[in-house]
Formats: sequence, C-alpha cells, structure tokens
Amino acid sequence: MLNVCYPAKIMAKDVKFLCVSTNLGRLGRSLRSCGIDTLYTHTKTTGMTDQEIVEISIREKRLVVCAGANALKIKSHLPPGSCYQVHSGDPALQLKEVLLYFNVCVEEKDIFSRCQICNSDKFHAMTNSSLMKLACLQNDNMKNGSEPVVLERQMYQDRAGVNLTKLARNIITVSEEQCASGYTIKNAPILYQSVPVDIIKNVALFYVCTDCGKVYWEGSHAEKVLQGCLKFALINS
Repeated sequence: MLNVCYPAKIMAKDVKFLCVSTNLGRLGRSLRSCGIDTLYTHTKTTGMTDQEIVEISIREKRLVVCAGANALKIKSHLPPGSCYQVHSGDPALQLKEVLLYFNVCVEEKDIFSRCQICNSDKFHAMTNSSLMKLACLQNDNMKNGSEPVVLERQMYQDRAGVNLTKLARNIITVSEEQCASGYTIKNAPILYQSVPVDIIKNVALFYVCTDCGKVYWEGSHAEKVLQGCLKFALINS
C-alpha cells in the first residue's frame, strides 16, 4: 500500500507539479486534466540539467515527479517529501500514485479547467455557429485541388437548453469579431479543424484555450473521468 507523504489534504488548485521523464507526458496531461498546474520536461530532450530542474522546483514551489535513472539524484537535492518516483508504467495508475502520495484532492470544478496541451487555465467561449463559420470559410478558401471540408451549407442555430456550466473554467469574454478572426486574444490560431462537423452542429458552446487555440467542449468523457480514474480523489465542492 502506498504511503501518504502529506497528512493534510492539498487542494488541486493549490499545488504545482514538475514531471521529469519522457515517460511521464501522459501523466502530465492527466494532472492538467485535474486542473493542476503541471510542467513536464526531460533532461535528454530539452538539454535541461538536473540542477536546473531542482532550481525550477524550488523557485516555482513545484513538487517533482520522476521516473528513470536520474530520479534518485534529483530527489537527493530537494527537501524531503517534495519529490516522488513513480513505480507503475500505466499512466492511470501513475496518476493515482501521485495524487495519493501527495494527498491531493480534486473537486469537480477542477476537471478540465486547464488546457492539457499548454497548461493554460484561460479560455474564451465560442458558439457553434461561430465555429461553423470558420469551418465554412476554410472550405470556401480551399484551392489548388486540396480536399475540401465536407459541410452542409445551411443555417446552424446555437443550441439552447444545454447545461454549459457543469465544468468550471476561467472564461474570458471576447467579441464576435475576435472569434471571426480565427485567432485567440493571444494571437494563437483557433484549431477548429480538429473538431468533427457533427460535433460542431450538435454542441452549443465550445471553449478555446487562449494560449494555444485548442478547442474543447462538454461531452461524455468528462463524466467518465469523474466516475472512473478520478473518483477516488474527488471531494464534494
């Protein structure tokens, strides 16, 4: 049985992690899915030294999660209890290990409140009609024999009566003109191409990461996560 390092519970919004290994990328994204501020890196791919990792941990007050040969070395340079070496190779079990070891509690409002790709916690809302306009514009601008996006050219009404507030996000209000530009307020291209047309037609509201342009929407996946691998860590909000 895994020993709990922290006797007092830590809320997800109050903790920060630094994952150090090429094998911990999925764990890093899972921690971000829990609303936890998480960076991940590896000394071989980024050229970052163990000393730099230690400095980041101390300067930014990040708990370190390690895997691999350098784990013990990094751990020896950090305060007791601030570094954990994962044992499992399964990302779902790794997540459980880390949350249990550091006694981290996740609330429902934390789930998907942070971008899994870039770690940003800021989004702007975008209606399905605005997203469809961007997709239609791309379809009209396709040239030189490229395969067009298959769309039904009709009026796409914004769906009403859908629960859009189940998951809490830091939503920034932007103008319709900003949405129509195809870019976020931080000048990242809105990645609407990754959203299936059927989803655009049937989901009322989308959330766009302001930093990288990744598009998210509410779906059954959130409920599966809440009832699945995160159920043990959730508390009542």
